[in-house]
Amino acid sequence: MSGATWRSLKSPWASYFGTHYASAPDGSGIAWKTVRSYGGTHVGMHVADNESVPPLKGPFTGKDIRFQLSDFHAARGGQSALQLIPELIEHDLTAIYLMTNIVRPSLTAFDQDRAYWAVRLIHERYPKAADHIVWQIGNEVVSGHFDPRGVWRNMPRDQRRQAGMKEDNFFGYDLKWKEEYYVNSYLAPAVEAIERASRDVYGDPRRIRIALGSMNPYNRPNLTFLKNVMGRTFNSPHAESLKGEAVTKHIDFLTVHYMTGSSKSIDTLQLYHDDYLKSGHVKGIWVTEDHGHAGLGPVTIIERGFRFMDWAARNDLSAVQTRLCWWGERQVEAGGRGEVATTIIGDFLAGRQLQILSESIEAGRVCAVRDDHEGRVQRVLIALVPEKRSEIEIGALRIPLLQTRSDQWRAEAIQYSATGPGKPFDAEVRTDKGRIHVELNRRFSEPALLLLSSTESSTPYKPKLDLPNENNESPIDWDRARRVNQRFKRGEKLSAADQAFLERAQRARGQSNGRRPPDNQGANQRSNPNPESRNRVAGPRISTDVSPIEEIKVKTSDDREAIAVLHKPPGQGPFPAVVLLHGGLAKLKMEQLAAQARSGPAHTRLLAAGFATVTATFHARGRDPQTSKALIDCLAIIDHIKQRPDIDQKSVVLYGGSGGGSLALELAGEMDLAAVAAGEPAILLFSGILNKSNVRQLEKLKTADPKPLYSPQLREQTQRKVQRIRCPLLILHGDVQPTNSYRKEILVPELSAAGKKFEQILYSDEPHGFYFGQRYNDPANVEKCLRDAITFFQLHVKVPAQPIVLQMTDDDRPSSPNRRRSSPEERRSSPAENELNWVDPNQEALQEHSTRLFTATRLMRPSATSSTCRLSIEQSRLVAFQCYTGCMGEAAASGQGPTLWNERRS
Repeated sequence: MSGATWRSLKSPWASYFGTHYASAPDGSGIAWKTVRSYGGTHVGMHVADNESVPPLKGPFTGKDIRFQLSDFHAARGGQSALQLIPELIEHDLTAIYLMTNIVRPSLTAFDQDRAYWAVRLIHERYPKAADHIVWQIGNEVVSGHFDPRGVWRNMPRDQRRQAGMKEDNFFGYDLKWKEEYYVNSYLAPAVEAIERASRDVYGDPRRIRIALGSMNPYNRPNLTFLKNVMGRTFNSPHAESLKGEAVTKHIDFLTVHYMTGSSKSIDTLQLYHDDYLKSGHVKGIWVTEDHGHAGLGPVTIIERGFRFMDWAARNDLSAVQTRLCWWGERQVEAGGRGEVATTIIGDFLAGRQLQILSESIEAGRVCAVRDDHEGRVQRVLIALVPEKRSEIEIGALRIPLLQTRSDQWRAEAIQYSATGPGKPFDAEVRTDKGRIHVELNRRFSEPALLLLSSTESSTPYKPKLDLPNENNESPIDWDRARRVNQRFKRGEKLSAADQAFLERAQRARGQSNGRRPPDNQGANQRSNPNPESRNRVAGPRISTDVSPIEEIKVKTSDDREAIAVLHKPPGQGPFPAVVLLHGGLAKLKMEQLAAQARSGPAHTRLLAAGFATVTATFHARGRDPQTSKALIDCLAIIDHIKQRPDIDQKSVVLYGGSGGGSLALELAGEMDLAAVAAGEPAILLFSGILNKSNVRQLEKLKTADPKPLYSPQLREQTQRKVQRIRCPLLILHGDVQPTNSYRKEILVPELSAAGKKFEQILYSDEPHGFYFGQRYNDPANVEKCLRDAITFFQLHVKVPAQPIVLQMTDDDRPSSPNRRRSSPEERRSSPAENELNWVDPNQEALQEHSTRLFTATRLMRPSATSSTCRLSIEQSRLVAFQCYTGCMGEAAASGQGPTLWNERRS
């Protein structure tokens, strides 16, 4: 290789690259420094309206805006801006956030007040954010992603491809109309709102950086659209201050997608560089998405990454002027995960001043990157990149050095493939007359990496390969397996590769008794950060001697029988009661209900907190999900419970999950209840979308877009249900279940529009069913969920729940905060012993001596009949926590909760 064309890189290697989906800084600084939507999903961060916060006055229309920084999070929840923005600053990362998630494109006027406050709140709280955030005004604005008319969203899937690639009607849009809409109805008001926020925070309207909406300019419609937009001036009635101003005057970065796939794409990228970056119209050209669904893992990363870096070096560009964000590099492809290659390359070159050399050879290219450590070379990375469907034969490589004190070099060589994981191979290396000689004598039809390091390096470099399993197969991507299986169930024709992959996944699942093998998880499989949390969440075992279980059978209004199980705290009552409604469409048997009442984590915790628990079931809905018989069963059971003298009829609450959560919402509109908590309620049922005509398509509906399914008739029906709701609601949800999109798109907007009182709480990374303690990733989330529900109920019941009263003998009472460990005989004789340590709610009162906690508990229920139980110090803290929340609920109106607690605990 010639030494005349070595070019210095103006920035560190990782600064030129970015990723998607990241919600933590892990890996940053090595493989990437930019994140498209840090903390969010592919489409980025959202802002949830919050009626409980004081209003912010909009500077454009004067309307009230109600949200705060804690309301900035991903579409399915997750960390908020309060955690994410400080991480960006601390780790020196750049996030690209999409304005289309703050204000959706539509035919209504752009909400500048909302955009203004969304931007201002972040930058006002964190002034350094201007160096770490870029606001992108749209994602692939020529495609169906930017859909103000809903044309693409409402178009049947079989018609989308037909409407896709027409020059004058791209994805169902007339491009002249869309260009006018984008420039003057969306881009102009968005820019005006951001610049006003920038001026109000920094005194400079251009301090906050703005990127033009991304485009895919590898076809004529996109090429024309981008050229037209960049040549326009604003003439918008929605942004008077920008009239007559050139679009390029207000844009910092031009953003494009998939521009490194071929030399032709690089030629287009060069054209944009010459027209817009070199001429000074923009500060940079960023490729905010590459690799994609068609990516082949490390093969694609190496081909496109070095093509991009060669272009950046030829134009002497820094990482401010250009960078590339990978999308899908964590997917487990046949050839392995693309992030394996990005990490190896980034780790090998991290913290070094670099020079790059790229030379064309017959049927391919050779790219080399060497460091410059005080005028000496210590590391050289070589990428061998054959052209597609070509083969190159290399006997030896000779790479010029700067200076080196050592003649001893090590070589690590990796051959990558689109059909299998990367494999090491042998390469001999030596130095002679200022050059490195690498003996290969191999043919290459796919990319390979050579990592050369001198013995002057402090530690030898050993790459971490994405090693195959014992059958020479790459790890299974279980997310891909789920998607392929859904397509198979829908009757779609699978490719030979997908069919083979599905069969392999089914074999692996069968070998592990239907469970995903933990040692063979794909990169996208959600992993549990705490190995101990795989232990089952156990519920408190309350002796049936002191708290008996009673079977309930009642006649319904249509002369059928409804069944349930009642489990009361000790004493005469009256007690507040919680009716628990299970998920699914099937009806449970009495013995199943009794088992849940005795040992279910949610059921027993509610009982220990002082609620009478009613574990109910309902008529099966497998054939007709909209049958009224399920609702009738629940009404009969609750009416019976309310008539009992040991239950306070104004202190009955509901706790339902999934299908039971849907029923709980309906019951909230059919009768008087104190409160309802619903865990990921099945809005497919509540809205009427799932019915007997499509019940067999349930799996397909779970992942479908709710909007086209939500017809005007179903909307009117759902709005009537919502209007009838007359009690406070608490919605508990995770961010894994795909049906959460129905909650976001249907339930939340309808509750907000109707002015109903409701709260939502997110429990990150938790699967469907976590609210019952059935399936979960982190038991702390289950415990927090149940505490949140208990606290919510306490605030709304008329008769506060009082925890089961404990009596302690002098022998049991500890002499220090750390209670002695009971003997095995004691534990066997104590049916109420709890096996679970509750997470400390961080209340100061809970740090007190356990004796005082027990005393406070007794004082909270002076009239109750006591029962002898033995509980641990952690259980006593749980009981004290319930006492605390009881005080809060009892004195919420007067604000005397803390005072009451202090009086009673002392």
